[in-house]
Amino acid sequence: MSSACAPTKFSVHKDGKYHDATYIADGESVAVIYWAPQGVVRLQVPSEGSTPPEETARELLSQMIRH
Repeated sequence: MSSACAPTKFSVHKDGKYHDATYIADGESVAVIYWAPQGVVRLQVPSEGSTPPEETARELLSQMIRH
């Protein structure tokens, strides 16, 4: 049985725009799916001990927006 949670929608406000994304945390990793202007981008990283999954997801999305 999987320990994955349901996808969670969130937004980051940057450069005068809201950037919408979804993250999924399964206890071992956090994956972010972002609908970028050039297409859908997915990035997954291992979970970091005490860092909440949403905080990790927001950091990932901020990185994706910059590139």
